[in-house]
Amino acid sequence: MYVTAASMKKKIVTILLVAMNLGIYLLVNVLVIIPWYQLAQYNDYILNPNTGGFYRIFTAMLVHADLLHLLSNMFALLIFGMLVENKYSILQYLLIYFVSGFIGNVVSLFLIPLNVFSLGASGCIFGVMGAYYVSFTAYDKRMILYAIGSSAIMVALSIGADINSWAHLLGAVGGLLLGFLFTQYNKKKQQKNPQIQLKNSKYDDPDEDERYHYDPGFYSKKNKDNEEEIDDY
Repeated sequence: MYVTAASMKKKIVTILLVAMNLGIYLLVNVLVIIPWYQLAQYNDYILNPNTGGFYRIFTAMLVHADLLHLLSNMFALLIFGMLVENKYSILQYLLIYFVSGFIGNVVSLFLIPLNVFSLGASGCIFGVMGAYYVSFTAYDKRMILYAIGSSAIMVALSIGADINSWAHLLGAVGGLLLGFLFTQYNKKKQQKNPQIQLKNSKYDDPDEDERYHYDPGFYSKKNKDNEEEIDDY
């Protein structure tokens, strides 16, 4: 098999996002440079204009309660993040990740109690999941039903005690919306310029594209054909 530049592409965005979450966990939970509860979403502080706590809407998606919470989220991010990185541009991927988490946290302001802490990258990751499922609308817009159904199942499976399921649900909705918009934009852009390879093409990985596969018997077959042509002369 030929080694191409495309086949050597690293899933750098996903790796950096995982590294960011691991680094923040080290600083906040291990070294305790700043306690996690000062960064987590706490609606009583956020909605009170005198506390200046609106920053928690963003920082809450960067911190985790414990190691199990972190590892479960990073496992899901590695799986779906690397899939999504094949489907969207770097900017689109980052927007899906952070905007989905932001939407989940903002809506949670009005749906969870004022005196409850909420934290974690789950809203971001559910957005990434939704964006992955909806990327298949590049083939057929009717696949939106598959995307919604798959996302709904993932959200339902995550429901439990002491879990901000609203952040999961709204994060998934954000990912579905952004993913659909980006997918249709990328598709139209590719149709206008056929030289641009659509991220959602049949072969997301050039290594899986039969055009890049190397047949070790090709040259021996070719030489044999040439010898037969010479004999004919």
